[in-house]
Amino acid sequence: MSWLWLWVALIGVAVADDDESFTEGSVTGGKHRGELVEAEEIAVDERRAALEADVAGDLGISIDELRALPHDLEVYRGSTALSTDPAFVHDCRVGIELIYQRRYREAKKHWDGLNEKYPHQGIGHVGNVLVYQALMLENFDYRYETQYAYHVELAIEELEAAIAEGGNLAWKYFLLCGATGIDSIHTMRKGEFVAALTSGLTAIGYVSKVKALAPEFADVILGDGLYKYWRSVVALNYKLIPAGTDERALGISLMKKAEAEAVFVRPAATLALIFSYIEERQFKKALERCHSGHALYPDNVINNMVTGRVYMYMRKYHDALSKFDEILVDSPDNERVHYYMAVSLTRMRKYGDALAEIDRYLGYELSEGFRASALHRKADIYYRQKDYDTAASLYQEAVKLNGYKPSKIRLARIKKLKKEGRI
Repeated sequence: MSWLWLWVALIGVAVADDDESFTEGSVTGGKHRGELVEAEEIAVDERRAALEADVAGDLGISIDELRALPHDLEVYRGSTALSTDPAFVHDCRVGIELIYQRRYREAKKHWDGLNEKYPHQGIGHVGNVLVYQALMLENFDYRYETQYAYHVELAIEELEAAIAEGGNLAWKYFLLCGATGIDSIHTMRKGEFVAALTSGLTAIGYVSKVKALAPEFADVILGDGLYKYWRSVVALNYKLIPAGTDERALGISLMKKAEAEAVFVRPAATLALIFSYIEERQFKKALERCHSGHALYPDNVINNMVTGRVYMYMRKYHDALSKFDEILVDSPDNERVHYYMAVSLTRMRKYGDALAEIDRYLGYELSEGFRASALHRKADIYYRQKDYDTAASLYQEAVKLNGYKPSKIRLARIKKLKKEGRI
């Protein structure tokens, strides 16, 4: 289920359109901001020293000998937790790093090479799944759907066969959990909720197996943290879900632990924390995580996009536009960035520039949901200029597309103002 809550974080926040209110980008509408009390974080150097001591103890060597080994600490932490060859963990970490660094061609070549180096283990196909999903998440589109579908099918098929053969089971279940979980997110993005739920429930079982086989493997902690935090968030907002205990603080604590200790998903944990702090309206904390992500991966479009949005939520529109411009340097064909540029420019009252950006965005092939939100934003530009007839026409177009709720609200407001003779 943790993968489904990750989907809520990434997709729900990304397309939230509560216009200019303080609650934009929030699942709960900011209802519970200020209530979260977090535990103090352990100092980085203190945590690092403890991890070194643990690994050196596991390997039966001194810390100085550990530091002299050919790979970094995370490689040996992963290999001891998973009972796996350090060289294999290193190979996988290299592929993951290439994706975080946005060196997609090199990443694909690397993962294809691992398919040959470790045949019939699903590893190269899982890597390709990550490559194509990263490319699509940069833009929230489906342009690599064919390539993605090919690799995810082969990844699951090979991993199930490899598990049946036995050996290295914690790692194989971790990969299978990742492939299945990512596919649940992808399926959810397409609106296929029942299929997504089925994949999510399957992924839960694999998470449990990894935890049982490799209890010291910190990467699966991220899934627990995401589940506890976002399950609480959604339960606080929707009456149909039993509220239970508010575990947001615990969820964030687990995400922080994954950020500090995970072998493969540390940058993903940072991104998860950013979305959590956006939800909590703790924008300064969100921005701190954005900056730490940028320091490690300056060209990462996903991190830079959310950084621009955080600036936007903080009403620092010049900073937001600067970050969006940076994205276009790294990814000139990115489409989604023009949507956020239009929003920022609208709020700066640069209506001509805002119209140019939103029209450019509307010129792309968009899903119904994204087209409706873009039409709503275009209507807002006219609404702000008191051209209510043009605005109403665009709001109606958005409603006609998919019953877009923010446009319905705005249409009702226009109707009320007209009835009262105020426009």
